[in-house]
Amino acid sequence: MAYVKQSWVNKPNLSTPMSAARLNHIEDGIEDAHGVPVTRSLTYCHGGQVPGAGLKTPSSGTWTQFGFRHVIKMPATTTRWRIRLRNYDTYFMANGTAPLTGTSIIVGEQVDPGSEGNSGNFRPGTAVTVVPGPFTVPNTSAFYESVWFTASDRQFVAGQTYVIGWGASSTAQQLSAATGEAFIFSTAADATNPGTSAPTPPVGTSTQGVPIDFQIEYETTTTMPAWLFIGDSIMEGYTGIVGTAAAAIRPYPSYNSYPHQWGRNTRALAHNIAQFASTSTQWATLSEDRWTRTNLGNAYFDGAVIGIGSNDCAAGLSLATYKANMATIVAKVRSTIGADKPIYLANIIGRTGVTAANKNAYNDWLSTLPFGVTGLIDFDSALTTPASTTLLGTISADAVHPNSTGQAAMARILGSAIDPSQSGVPGGALELGLSSGTAMAGNKLQVVTSLPTSGQIPGAWYGVKA
Repeated sequence: MAYVKQSWVNKPNLSTPMSAARLNHIEDGIEDAHGVPVTRSLTYCHGGQVPGAGLKTPSSGTWTQFGFRHVIKMPATTTRWRIRLRNYDTYFMANGTAPLTGTSIIVGEQVDPGSEGNSGNFRPGTAVTVVPGPFTVPNTSAFYESVWFTASDRQFVAGQTYVIGWGASSTAQQLSAATGEAFIFSTAADATNPGTSAPTPPVGTSTQGVPIDFQIEYETTTTMPAWLFIGDSIMEGYTGIVGTAAAAIRPYPSYNSYPHQWGRNTRALAHNIAQFASTSTQWATLSEDRWTRTNLGNAYFDGAVIGIGSNDCAAGLSLATYKANMATIVAKVRSTIGADKPIYLANIIGRTGVTAANKNAYNDWLSTLPFGVTGLIDFDSALTTPASTTLLGTISADAVHPNSTGQAAMARILGSAIDPSQSGVPGGALELGLSSGTAMAGNKLQVVTSLPTSGQIPGAWYGVKA
């Protein structure tokens, strides 16, 4: 795309600060000048609303007003974008209690949050009302869709954090929350007032996450490749701090799920439609909403990663049924991205409810690269305690999901397996089933199966001497 020139002024004027976002804008422009740009249509989203008595907003009772702020970080500078919203349970494909009447939508840069995560607050002088309202957010499978924002001064710059605030009213109801991070207000006016400070996000599973199906559909013209990600809550980014129970879960922005971290590490675009609690049986039902809730037709994907099976394995689904489901899923992904594009499978990591026999059976089969897939991402060897079915204590959030350190480690493992600039090279299964500190015979390779202590990356290959 045409390079959008940035302005710079000298001190004492501080309106054009040196920042990673502005420097990355320059770097991206240099790289785009040396490649063949492609215009792609992608979606930045979480997995939508999910079931669960503890995942409600408000956590008890009902509200007739809601206000939300979402902090986003787009993987590429946009050429146009729009917001899509609905009050619809994407897991059970069930209507919400009632539609919402939106009051307005406001967008601006986030004030620097320092070292304590996102602030949810607008940087002074940057907030703009982009939708004055009113507008209707359906409680059906249909979406509210804003107009496309095409003005150059309304585009998101890659790597910059922005705040999107909006408010709504409705008949008294609870909303089904979801994975991700939202700053939740009890009034619509506070969420859309740039001068009102955001509340502290809650901890644990109560009111955790984004209580709406919130999407940003965007177009970008770039040399970066685009990859499709199909998975469950581990891939979606449901995570927290170090722990072994739900109390360790924390709101976590979608842009820090491991697919998006991988994209930033390798300069690729992740279209992540992974969904909390989902199973291979659900994804193998091709008529379900999870396949159609985002536009997959104009992304021109360069590859895909499928990470489905954790919930199946924990539920004791037979290997035969899992194989049949995966055959359908792989065929669907192949028809979506193109028969000549690489597909990688991610194996099953240790977690509560998984038996060694089930996990090993699933993973042994996945390592055969069924259905002609390109390769295997072996998260299990790096993240599971050797000879057990439990996550390493340092990377567990709730004994099911990796914590934020674990998400970062998964991004690095994925990056060591897939070089998106080479269309999925290297191919083949990654044989990472080694004990920590054990080398293969001869002067070959050793895999690091614990968190790095000397700059090494879990799951990456390093040369060793026998």
